[in-house]
Amino acid sequence: AVLVFGVALHPAHRYQSIPFRANSIPLLQPPELPFFL
Repeated sequence: AVLVFGVALHPAHRYQSIPFRANSIPLLQPPELPFFL
């Protein structure tokens, strides 16, 4: 869900970050949620 929102909001930036974030979901998910909202 977080990655999908990221891609929808910032396609160019998030597409490059998907592989990195996929490995760091547990670490990045908490700070990313408020950032998206």
